[in-house]
Amino acid sequence: MAQRLESHPDFRVLRRLVPVLDYGVSPNGHDVDSTARRVLVLDTETTGLSHAGHQIIELAMLLVQVDPATGQPFGRVETFEGFEDPGMPIPEVARQVTGITDEMVRGQHLDDARVEDLLGLSDSVAAIAAGGLRQTGSC
Repeated sequence: MAQRLESHPDFRVLRRLVPVLDYGVSPNGHDVDSTARRVLVLDTETTGLSHAGHQIIELAMLLVQVDPATGQPFGRVETFEGFEDPGMPIPEVARQVTGITDEMVRGQHLDDARVEDLLGLSDSVAAIAAGGLRQTGSC
């Protein structure tokens, strides 16, 4: 059924991504490589599209080592995922887009210390946005 929907111009089929949590040793044969870059990939879900008036309600991050010569990931991947209560009802459009409900975020808070730790370990950050992946620069 998914293949039939995919072939129709009015539909787009989304598939759940199953994260790889260990890419194995580096191309040099090491678990850790001093020349590797540590890239933090982050994705947010929000109550809307304006940074001024809307709030983050979910943050997901993964930190992966990347071989600079090949661009290939290696080693263990560190992950973080958390919800944040925006202190207001989630707008209907945001619930429809994200699937996140008021019940899911009620009383939840992001672990700021863990977020800061992962940011501190990264050499650069790549943010996933509605328009696709965007490189946000080096830390």
